[in-house]
Order: sequence, then structure tokens, then C-alpha cells
Amino acid sequence: MLLNEGGSPVSTISGIRHAITGTIYATLIGGSIGIPAGVIVGTYLAEFGENSFADALRVVINTRVSIPTIITGVVVLAFIVTRVSHFSVHAGGIALGLVMIPLVARTTEEMILLVSPIYIEVGYALGLTRMRNTISIVLTNASKGIASGVLLAVARIM
Repeated sequence: MLLNEGGSPVSTISGIRHAITGTIYATLIGGSIGIPAGVIVGTYLAEFGENSFADALRVVINTRVSIPTIITGVVVLAFIVTRVSHFSVHAGGIALGLVMIPLVARTTEEMILLVSPIYIEVGYALGLTRMRNTISIVLTNASKGIASGVLLAVARIM
């Protein structure tokens, strides 16, 4: 049966259940790392990023987007897998999360910059603080674009 657990190479039993569950686990681990971190970084860059630290962070994000994913895998292999002396789904999930962070961060930043300044001014006119305005108005208006970027990042890591 196709969905059986895979056997040894000389076994007559074969299946892909272990490959499917491994992909799901690694994607969940990578998403739990990459999505929150990417949204936080992208929000910071769009809303609070008018300083030299933000400029340096943008350079790092743009560089990380253009680096092939195999390089990230090799770095995780060198720093995590060699320390624990075995491969694991956790190490794979960490590598996928590191691939996902710059993709989500760039999408989040661009979607927040597309929010109309009128909505932002309305929030300030209602007496909202900058952080509350960012969370309540800006992220709400940019949420559909951010969700699209998250789905594209998930598709890339899968």
C-alpha cells in the first residue's frame, strides 16, 4: 500500500507515510519559528525602521533572501547536527524556519508600507499609541497580504 510505513530497501513492503509525516513535522517546526519572527522583523522595519540598525537588518534580510536554501542547510548541519551527533526533524525544522524568516519579513514590510496613511492618521486621531495603532490598524489592513506571503514561504520550504 502506498501509505504504509517505508521498509528497508530489500523489503517488499514500501510506502511514503514516513516521508509525509516528516514533511509535515518539519514544516510545522519551521513555520512556528519563521512566521512569528518574520512578522515581527517586517513590522519593525516598516514601522520603526528609520535608523542604522534597521538599515543593517534590511541588508541582512535582502542577503538572506538571495542565499540558496542549501547553504542554510549546511550551516544548520555544521552548527546543530554536528553538536548533537545525529540528524533530526528538529534540525530540519530550524533550517526551514531560517529560510522562512526573510521571506515573511520582506512580505510583511512591503504590505505594511502599502497601508494607506489615512488609516494610520485615523488611529492617531482616536488617541491610539503608536504600538496599538500598528497592531490594531496597520497589521489588520495588511493581514491579507501578509497571509499571502506566509503561504508562499510555506510553499517554498515544503
